Amino acid sequence: MKLKILTPLIILLIVLVPTRAFAVAPPDNASIGTILEAYKISDVLVTGDVLYFTDYNIQYNTLPTDNNGDIIPASEVFSGSLYRVIGGLKIPLSGGTAEIYGKVNPEYGYGEGMWAVYFEEAPTILSGTVNVCNLPNPTAYGGPAGTIECSSSISTLTTKESLESKLVTRSAQLQIAWSIVGGSEIDLINTHADSSRRFTALGEEYITNTIPNIREILPGSFESGTTNISYVEETYNVDTSSMTNYFSGSDLDQDPASGSALTVLATWAGIPVIIVSTMIIIGVCAAVAFAAIAATGRSEIGMLSAIVVLGVGTYTGMVSFGLTAILALTGALALGYIFFYKGSTS
Repeated sequence: MKLKILTPLIILLIVLVPTRAFAVAPPDNASIGTILEAYKISDVLVTGDVLYFTDYNIQYNTLPTDNNGDIIPASEVFSGSLYRVIGGLKIPLSGGTAEIYGKVNPEYGYGEGMWAVYFEEAPTILSGTVNVCNLPNPTAYGGPAGTIECSSSISTLTTKESLESKLVTRSAQLQIAWSIVGGSEIDLINTHADSSRRFTALGEEYITNTIPNIREILPGSFESGTTNISYVEETYNVDTSSMTNYFSGSDLDQDPASGSALTVLATWAGIPVIIVSTMIIIGVCAAVAFAAIAATGRSEIGMLSAIVVLGVGTYTGMVSFGLTAILALTGALALGYIFFYKGSTS
């Protein structure tokens, strides 16, 4: 009978016995402030909203472990929080609590990191000042009592560009610090040839779990949201100087020092050598076209023959590319008229 009475009491005692017989100790180095810098920026997504974010540093020489020897993540010991401080009284702001994300950090969220809080409507602060704090989390492993670290120094950013610059710069610092601690390289930021910097896949995981709505706020800051086009710049080996000397040593040598008949004629006429050589080629084109028309009785054959001669003159450097392009276009239009339009209306 007595055993039946005692059984419920025994079960109740077992339930009430705490499964954790310890509380996490305060950070080892109290001289290292856990809040390094804090910022806020308004109107990032909608008019009237506000984003608070901060850099923290929670230093443990030996990371906290549970009874089984497993490391306790910082998210279960601390959280980020906003307080309204009036005198010495700290009043938590509703909706102003952030979880510390430690899955990318090799120190499980301890050491250096960031957290942020987003308000779609900025909280009304009638009196006092807003503080950003690292708050011990008593619901998990009995966060260290008396270690609330706060800062009332909050800088205001005015543009999304300044927000992006701060987050990218801080992430670049974190990847250096975490690489040293973790013993292997951690890449959060990728720097491109044009000096632009974007979050890598690992950086994206950290920043999107740290800064609420950051992908919508800064959509162009992520590698996954951009496409880098790979291209090979082609080079063209068009050496016009070799064309100029195509008739080297002949009467058509275009070198001014050659004393050829072509250069003598250009000097006597007082016009550039290329103009004289072009006039010669045009004369040859006319002669060839006349001969082709006389032989075939068809003007289009004469025009085609002239275009061929013009191309040869361009290849040898006696006619400029620009003039050839213009004349070739004109000839193509004329041929189109002869073959298509004229024939359909006759």
